[in-house]
Amino acid sequence: MKAYLFNVETGLYQGETFEEADMLHNEEGITSIPPPDYEHGQVPVFDRRKNGWAVIPVTIAKQLLHLNDQAGSIRTSHPSPPYCRCHVLPRRAAYLKKAVTQAAEGRQLGFLGEPRVNVLELNVKLDILK
Repeated sequence: MKAYLFNVETGLYQGETFEEADMLHNEEGITSIPPPDYEHGQVPVFDRRKNGWAVIPVTIAKQLLHLNDQAGSIRTSHPSPPYCRCHVLPRRAAYLKKAVTQAAEGRQLGFLGEPRVNVLELNVKLDILK
């Protein structure tokens, strides 16, 4: 069954995967409800209280991430490629999307877990832009 991932703390959309229906009820940060269509400059956010998605501007999403960082929460060191791609700025978008794709790693042993982005490798590539 197709499932949609979101950050448990912020609700930000993190991509999609396939899971057994039983797993959807036992795991946090995953739902069978598809996110709505969204445009450039927007990001879907899952509201667990309403059990549904909303679309917010990226500027508000950045504020959510900033507040989340200030609260001392620990974000994943290997986010999913779709999560990284949705945070690419319009300027230099082609280079940044290419850098995210190049820093992406597949599943462990070819079948365990989800594809993820090697953040260290991505940061090295992005340092070249500075």
